[in-house]
Amino acid sequence: MTKLKRNIKIVTIKIVTKLFSESKWYKIAILMTNLSRFFIPFRSKKKSKGFYKAQHLNSFLALMTREQKYFHIPYNLNGLEYLTADCGIILCSVHVPLVKVTLRGLIDNHIELTAAVVGVPPAINQMSVWGITKKVPIIAKNSFSLLKAKTVLQNKGNLVLMIDDGKTGEYSPNIMKLCGKIDAKIVFFFAELNAQNVVESYLIEAPFPRCRTAEDINQNLIFLRSKHDEILENYRKATI
Repeated sequence: MTKLKRNIKIVTIKIVTKLFSESKWYKIAILMTNLSRFFIPFRSKKKSKGFYKAQHLNSFLALMTREQKYFHIPYNLNGLEYLTADCGIILCSVHVPLVKVTLRGLIDNHIELTAAVVGVPPAINQMSVWGITKKVPIIAKNSFSLLKAKTVLQNKGNLVLMIDDGKTGEYSPNIMKLCGKIDAKIVFFFAELNAQNVVESYLIEAPFPRCRTAEDINQNLIFLRSKHDEILENYRKATI
């Protein structure tokens, strides 16, 4: 997104959030998302129009969240049973639109997110979650981040991170290696926008949640990439 287009979005959101009550924000975000498809050219052969609708909606929700007010986001959440464990849990995903709605669902269900590992942390050093004022403490990615993550997990906390860098598409196995060393547990989380404009949020236990061997880790990474590709394919087929 160019700087000009982003500035237009920011100004638009500022106006909308001043003129309308929070109860209407999501519906307006959907309306603006649909309108943006006419003004922002579709150029990608790899990503579909459905994907870009979810991406635009994600952007509008992020900007609305900056207003520091609670607003409704319709979602369905499945898989909470995978968070039952007497150990630290690594909540792991990849960069696809609306995954923070899944985190919103966890917080709404009183699941504590102890910390989030983030590559480029914001100035406030806390991660925002769409539609709520509560934020998640950040562990910045650096030479000490794995040590800090280890402390969180050994204290049976819930650690959140994106395993891909969001640019090259490469997946880092480092957090899974740590998982195997300290007997933590990997749970994947995802989100998809359905035809009714409801976010389908869900958790899936990793095929090898304890990451005990190098092959376990490799199979987990293969599974995660296959889920990423499946989401892209679902958007390609969707009529949204």
